[in-house]
Amino acid sequence: MLAEDIAIGLEDIERDLDGTRKAETRLAAFFRGGGPPRVRTRGAPLPAPAPTEAPPGVGRCLVARCPVETQQRYRTLLHFERAMPSDGDHGILIAAACAILEAELRRLLADPARPIASHLIAALGAVQRKQPAEILAKWQRGTTPTTLGVLSIILFALRRGSEQALPEIARFLATRFQPRFADLLRTRKVDATLEVIRTQFRNPADHAERVFNVVAYGEFARLVLANRRFAVWDIDGPDPSDPDAGSGILYHHLHNALDTPADDQARRERAKPG
Repeated sequence: MLAEDIAIGLEDIERDLDGTRKAETRLAAFFRGGGPPRVRTRGAPLPAPAPTEAPPGVGRCLVARCPVETQQRYRTLLHFERAMPSDGDHGILIAAACAILEAELRRLLADPARPIASHLIAALGAVQRKQPAEILAKWQRGTTPTTLGVLSIILFALRRGSEQALPEIARFLATRFQPRFADLLRTRKVDATLEVIRTQFRNPADHAERVFNVVAYGEFARLVLANRRFAVWDIDGPDPSDPDAGSGILYHHLHNALDTPADDQARRERAKPG
């Protein structure tokens, strides 16, 4: 978890990037519909699972506001989550879900925050370690990609800026998110939750360092969506319905994000027939 003397350094960002490179081929096959390796029984492969469609629910309505690629990846994840045997390695599902999480936090948080990067860096002025501010400076220049580690620093800087009542930080939060989001940030749990996801789930899954059983997958899904499975969240949403800041980080971003004119225009374009 993130301490006040934030512990993320350049080596953490490089580990993020190395994990992304290692998982790239597996995830590309997964999102094309290949999914996890299928179990063989007496030498014969099991047939591919039939698609399962449930009625539109809380989670799916939120995902419907996302770009088409995110929606496609989400449907693929649901498909293979349902097909995963209970004693299977859920690591590929974790890696795939983290790719969705990273893409959406980049869209909702990092890309809009880039114009205020100098204010984010200023918010880190009292932090003893200098590497987080250096990482944000590299990110501002476009020489460091937006990894989960960078996103953790951005959330940390937004929280520090909110605590310091920095005007540009307050303006950014007010124009991009509902007031509830700033309240969640100030609990100091949102950035900490993302660090748990990054260090205990995303990177070990991308590096194929451990096997994740169904219990571990449930812990991961709760951190991301505040429910034990994506397919359950798809229908019922988070459990409880108003989760605290220590769980449901993707849910909090999707639920509290404010639409901008560009978002409205993009949604109208997606809704056009053909």
